[in-house]
Amino acid sequence: MSRGQEFMQHKLAVEAKLTEFKDNPPIFSKYVWVASYHNFFCDLYREYFSDEYKIDPDLFRAKPKSIVD
Repeated sequence: MSRGQEFMQHKLAVEAKLTEFKDNPPIFSKYVWVASYHNFFCDLYREYFSDEYKIDPDLFRAKPKSIVD
């Protein structure tokens, strides 16, 4: 398996965890950090990892919620 394939597997795994834990803030926040670092790494090594390897920021961007009912 090539590094690109391994990195793509990492992307898909993190995206799955972001979706799985979207309603569990303590765990979700840890995957937000991982997703942010993953994208940072892609940017750092652009010659190897194009935007297709990056995790969509909409998956881990904080969404506003009402704090009162």
